[in-house]
Amino acid sequence: MPEKKCQNPNCDKTYHVNENEQDDGFCCYACWEEVNCKEPEKIIDKEFVLD
Repeated sequence: MPEKKCQNPNCDKTYHVNENEQDDGFCCYACWEEVNCKEPEKIIDKEFVLD
């Protein structure tokens, strides 16, 4: 059973992989969610009018 490091930079734990095909790189769903479910940054588009 290979050991891998969690891709969540705030976690950094090592975990064991049972099936390589099923591995998503995260030790738990909470870590996957923290990395993949962030709200995108808001982009403020300002229009400037020159007289």
